[in-house]
Amino acid sequence: MIVINKDVNASPAAYRQYASAGQLLVTSIFRTIQGEGPYAGRACVFLRLAGCNIGEKVDCPWCDTQFSFAKGSILTVEAVAERIRGLAGGADLVVVTGGEPLLQWQMLLRLGEMASEFTWQFETNGMLLKPDVVSQAVDAAMTVHFVVSPKVPANLRRYPQLREEWSRLGRALSLKYVVDSDLNSAYHAPGPTGDFRTYISGMAVYHRATLPGEVASVWDQSLIDRAATARNYRHAANVVLASPGVYRLSLQTHLFAGVE
Repeated sequence: MIVINKDVNASPAAYRQYASAGQLLVTSIFRTIQGEGPYAGRACVFLRLAGCNIGEKVDCPWCDTQFSFAKGSILTVEAVAERIRGLAGGADLVVVTGGEPLLQWQMLLRLGEMASEFTWQFETNGMLLKPDVVSQAVDAAMTVHFVVSPKVPANLRRYPQLREEWSRLGRALSLKYVVDSDLNSAYHAPGPTGDFRTYISGMAVYHRATLPGEVASVWDQSLIDRAATARNYRHAANVVLASPGVYRLSLQTHLFAGVE
């Protein structure tokens, strides 16, 4: 598997200077269609933040997102809120992703309460979704939904157990497992589900990273290995068919539509 978009492993400490100034480190903000999970198919505004706590890709080499910490733009929380409102065009959903958005949680909490007319979906690997974040999310004056996509730590070769405190979020948390058809892959089978709604997504296999300004499309054979991706999509579907009451299929709809 080709490792693309490799970056540094960022920590919350790297963002303190921005948080103290009421700022976010942003990769891009754009209007699109949410491709996966509980809000798939809905128009939304994507807020992609810079940096990831597993940016070196040891635990997720397939990651298809450019979110380099060093290339992030520094924007005030007020400016981000204004940009989101300007792009929404009637959409009432904001999807916050990265990288890892919870690296900048305190500023995101402030942003969400500042623009509480939107539903806020946070896409996270779950490593930073700790008791203090859960408590703040439960008490927040905004509508919050976390989509947690757990990763297999390379040193363990298995998924970690789900955190007990996540149960406080109830229906405000979903799980998403990315699966690989390779029998020898740590991602061949999904991890624990608890009582959460759980989505299964086939791993998209890339030949290379996207170019600046390029929109990823499953129809572009120079970018995506369509045969390998098709195998993974079929495998994801078969996982759901084997346990229909446990999982839901969630493919990357935006790759078929050719939108960012």
